[in-house]
Amino acid sequence: MRAAVGRAWAALFADLKGLGDGETPSIGDAIERVDEAARLRGNARIGAWLLLSGSQLPPEAIVDQLVDLPGRLVAVPEGSVDAEASDKEARYVSLLMAAALFGDAIFGGRFREVFGLEDGEAARADFRLWLGERLARV
Repeated sequence: MRAAVGRAWAALFADLKGLGDGETPSIGDAIERVDEAARLRGNARIGAWLLLSGSQLPPEAIVDQLVDLPGRLVAVPEGSVDAEASDKEARYVSLLMAAALFGDAIFGGRFREVFGLEDGEAARADFRLWLGERLARV
């Protein structure tokens, strides 16, 4: 089981590493790619199970694939006076996107019910669009 999950997660991270293929991808493209990998392929639930069971993947399985993702999603202006703050902002945008999408994959249906929102693919797509519009403002 751990080997199968490891292969699934490796594919997820490889897919995210290729995001944009050398260009800065749009936040919307990144959101759709993460949603597909996390929710539609079931990796969010599997990952949650791995973390809770103590059967974690080696850190390099994640770090090697995702370390440069924030800089590709939110470009830090070259020669920026406050490059450190811009880099931190890019990392926070990536963290917020990942947390929102992985959380939506695991608890989204229940939270929509509690908050009186519709559920289903159209509602999930609407949330991803809303999230992308907010993150693109950063």
